[in-house]
Amino acid sequence: MASIWVDDLEAGAGDSGEERLHDYVEYVENNEFIRKHQSRGVRIYSESYPLVHMLRYHSTALRMVLRTAEFYFLLVFHSFLLVAFRLYGRLVVDGEVERFASNGRPRSHWPRISNELFTILSPLVVFLLVFYNNQAYNRYMEQFFLARLIEGRMRYMTARLRAFFRRQPFPAAEQSMRSIFRTMVVAHYSLFFRLPRYVRHGVDKWGSDYLLKCQLITAEEKQFLEKKTGPQIFAEAMAFATELLAEHLRQGHIDSQVYGYFQEDFQVLARYIMTITSYANHPVPFAYYHLTTVLTVMLLMLVAYSFIFYDSIFTIVVYGLLCLVVLGLRDLSAALSDPFGTDDVDFPTILPTARTHRDMEDILDRDSVFGRVMAKGSESRQRQRYRDWVVGGVQDMLMKQLRKTS
Repeated sequence: MASIWVDDLEAGAGDSGEERLHDYVEYVENNEFIRKHQSRGVRIYSESYPLVHMLRYHSTALRMVLRTAEFYFLLVFHSFLLVAFRLYGRLVVDGEVERFASNGRPRSHWPRISNELFTILSPLVVFLLVFYNNQAYNRYMEQFFLARLIEGRMRYMTARLRAFFRRQPFPAAEQSMRSIFRTMVVAHYSLFFRLPRYVRHGVDKWGSDYLLKCQLITAEEKQFLEKKTGPQIFAEAMAFATELLAEHLRQGHIDSQVYGYFQEDFQVLARYIMTITSYANHPVPFAYYHLTTVLTVMLLMLVAYSFIFYDSIFTIVVYGLLCLVVLGLRDLSAALSDPFGTDDVDFPTILPTARTHRDMEDILDRDSVFGRVMAKGSESRQRQRYRDWVVGGVQDMLMKQLRKTS
């Protein structure tokens, strides 16, 4: 039975008939398609060069605001009102513009907006934007750490596979280790490949081809997995790995404590993956974003009207800076709440996953840099145990143990 099981596991390795991709990190870094749909990462701020960072364009709110239609609409709206006011809104007597003696501003028959009215609306908008930004930042950091925790848990699981399955301590150990590792790596990649924003741009299709190039999946598995979401793919991987571990448990290769270690890994990974997927499916409550946008734009339109009574062309500059700050805070909040995309505040996902894949596969293939761990006499006992399994079978080995103890 053991030999058949080993053959079945060896036949399960992904083989697409093409040369296997080995350098995952280099391939992801240099692939033109995936680079277009991955953020370049946020620039790290250094307090030693504040002026240099102030003039940056990449990874700034300035870039986000300059790509929105509201910013240009508000500037054009204010400029139009200013021109109309200078042509038709000022009181002109005998060719001269009448002005107030106290501040030199022009008199006008147009209705003015009192500053007291802004003291009611402005604090409300500021509170809403600050609260929105704070919640979005907390959400951003939670998803960032979840992505890192998934990488950490994958490394823990790889270390356990290495500790209990490497060097063939029992029949089919190495094959089982590779099979469990393969399915978990596929689930890790698929979490990000199946995120809604990536799916809209075809990253999921690219990801399936990438997994096939790495020989992590077969062509038949590719067709099946393309219809699944990230959590569903992880459920498939967990079902396979759990069943395989349970078979080793039933045959006495591992004990229930080792089985429990892996079950804990799977449960933690499932929770992390479901949380990230849920956040990605609901990045910003639309009603909240809609309310913020309406209040912000309406307030800025009122400010655009009130600024024209200063009768100065420089109000366009001041108003533009005001729009930059207010709209920048709103857009920054929206971008932070959905960190898996191409915004300047987003963090890359596929490249860190490829690096984790490379590191985990590397540590499975070799001894640690600190040396090979082998207790005295354990190698000869391991070889003898393996021969007993292959030649004599389980019954002969049990009888031998009974004779020794009698």
